[in-house]
This record gives sequence, C-alpha cells and structure tokens, in this order.
Amino acid sequence: MLAPVPRGLSGMSAPPPRRIVILRHDHLGDLVLTTPLVRALARAGHHVEFIAPAATAPILERNPHLDAVHSLESFAPNFPSDWPTLARNLRARRYDIILLPHARPAALLLAARASGIPRRLAMWAGWPGRLLGHRCLRSGLPAHPRPFSRIMLDFAEALGVASDGLRPDVVLGEEEIATATDRLRRHLPDCSRIVGIHPGCAGNTCNLPPADYAALAAELLHRPGLGIVLTGSPAERPLLDPWSRDLLASPRVWNAVGALSLRELAATIDRLDLYVVPSTGPLHLASARGVATLSPFCPQSPLCAEIWGNTGGPALVATPDPAGCARRAAAGHCDFRGEIPPRQLAARALAYLDSPANPH
Repeated sequence: MLAPVPRGLSGMSAPPPRRIVILRHDHLGDLVLTTPLVRALARAGHHVEFIAPAATAPILERNPHLDAVHSLESFAPNFPSDWPTLARNLRARRYDIILLPHARPAALLLAARASGIPRRLAMWAGWPGRLLGHRCLRSGLPAHPRPFSRIMLDFAEALGVASDGLRPDVVLGEEEIATATDRLRRHLPDCSRIVGIHPGCAGNTCNLPPADYAALAAELLHRPGLGIVLTGSPAERPLLDPWSRDLLASPRVWNAVGALSLRELAATIDRLDLYVVPSTGPLHLASARGVATLSPFCPQSPLCAEIWGNTGGPALVATPDPAGCARRAAAGHCDFRGEIPPRQLAARALAYLDSPANPH
C-alpha cells in the first residue's frame, strides 16, 4: 500500500459522507482522467481511496483529494485469477461504495460482488455487471462523444455529487519540479525553448509513423535555441530506429525514452513549452499540468479529440480529412497515410511558440 496522502477539503458537503473506493485496472491516461471524479467526491465530504496497478498508482501520490492510494497488487498479487483475495481485502476495509469505471475483466465484478460492499456502480460492465447486481452506467460512446473526464463524472452525478470541473489532477512537489528543471538544464544547456516529442501510443489509437516524428524534430531544429526532449517507455525505444544518428546526437536533443520514472516524466512535461504527443497517457499528464499539446488525432469517435483531448492547457489538434478516415475506419488504427505532414506540424508548433498568447 502506498502511503496515505493528506486531504484538504473545500466547497459544499453532501451528507452523509461515505467511504468510497475507486478501482481501475487499465491505462495511465484513463486513471488520470478519473481524478476530476475523485476531486468532486472529496469536496462533497466523502472519504475516497483509489486502487490501481503498481505501475500507474504513483501518479496519484500527493493528491490532496485522496485519503489513501493502494496498488492492486497489494490487495491481490495474483489478480485476476485470484479475485477472491481481492474480494476479502475489499471486505476488510468496510467500504460503503465501490466504483468500477472500466469493469473489465469480469473478475473485477466478481470481486466487488463478493466483497459485501453495499453499493456497486460500474461502467462498461455489460450483462455480467447487471447479472451480478451492479448499477451499470452507460458512456454513450461512440454515438455521443464528450470528454472522458465528463463520462467519469457520471458516477458523481449518480451519487448526487456536483462536478468540480474537467481538468485532471497530477500533483507534484516543489523538489520534483526543481529536479526536472535542473535535469533539463544539464541535458539542454543552451536551449531557451523546449519541445517534447512522444512518438508512442502503445497501439491504442491512430498515430504517425516513427519516421514522421524524426522529420518533425529535424524541422524544429532549424529554429536556433530550441531543444527537444524525447519521451517514452523502455518498450518504445525501437520507435527511434528510423531516427538518424546525427539527429539523436544533436546537442539540442535529449533522448529520455526509457530513462524516466512516471513521476519524473510528469515533472519533465511540466517544464515544457509544448508537447507533441498522440492520444496516450502522457497527453493527459500534460493536461493535468496545464501544458500546451500538439496532437495528431483521428476525427472519428471514439478516438477523437472531443473525447481524449487536452482539457487543462492549450490544445492544438491536427486531423486528417474526416471523409478519408470514415472510409478506412473498418481497418482499425492507421498511421494517417501521410495526411498530417511533419512540416505542417512543425509550422503549427513554431506558430504557437511565437504567439503573443503563449505564456512562456
């Protein structure tokens, strides 16, 4: 279990207070986009805890709206096969309400039912959720696209709690930000503007080919004093294979792919002037920190920016022709077929950096 974090409540209370646990078993971005729900519940006076995989749970540390953060592995090391252990540990904490924002695999529903928690709300639960006695909410996707954080706030509405806005929460300490600032100065000492490029998306959405991100970086480096940070997980290092050695060796390029912890990544993103990032978890870290993003997006629901876009900072979106996307939607995720040229992205990035409205 991660250490409990202090909470300072403000706003109106919604009596009576309840012990609520939110359990997510899926992706980083979805977890970050659930934090507006956490904030709404906490400000209504409820005791709120969160259970998430150990790989993503650290991003919830320091959140003032959470009473405790737990790793799923601490509750059930062999989940999902050993879901009864999860049920027993949930029962021991005597929660009043459990929220399952993405009720898959079905073992989550089984554990929630066996936990004895009296109120159980779930989304994307299907017939197993109804069969096991959960109140099942509907997202309305893909027919009615709306911000994902707004979808998560349907849980608050179902509990009679008012929204407190859509911007996600990722709370960083002053020492984390100072360390990230020093690290950037060390790697990019002569750069007055810093652009992050995150070429990966774990296959969850349409994305540009890796070579296009390399071409984008080459275009950006024509601007004197501009530095580039490359971000990504260790598994995404092969995405840099198309990059030339000269480009990666530039003194104005810091290859941080696979080199940062999750919280170090968030603190680094916080220091960027602009982040070029597709629809993936780090985009929502930028949103939580109010950082400007430039993102290639499919215009089709449920992959579009209307659902997954930046709600906390300036959001620049590049999309291909919607008609072309509609024709090839049946093929699944694509690489935009050259319809978002790197030179066009570079021009958008530089125009933003040169804009008088740019706070940096």
